[in-house]
Amino acid sequence: MVRAPLAVVQAGFAESFDSVLQSHYAAGNLSAMPYRLLADAVLILHAGFVAFVMLGALLVVRWPRVAWLHVPVVLWAQASNSLAASVR
Repeated sequence: MVRAPLAVVQAGFAESFDSVLQSHYAAGNLSAMPYRLLADAVLILHAGFVAFVMLGALLVVRWPRVAWLHVPVVLWAQASNSLAASVR
């Protein structure tokens, strides 16, 4: 399997995204755009939360006061995963 370089893939994604935006502008259908931005914001926040849960201990080593934020976040992540596993 031949893989395209990342820059080519990103350029193709940007072109397809631009074409979707242009078609929305042409059709006058911009009512879905705020929901798309909110969905992107939720995705970014969730990815940041997961990254902080997984890598926050490295920050605690460097800055011990971060533990006051990291410990409750890890406990929340553990509790939500445990409860979700018990429901299944």
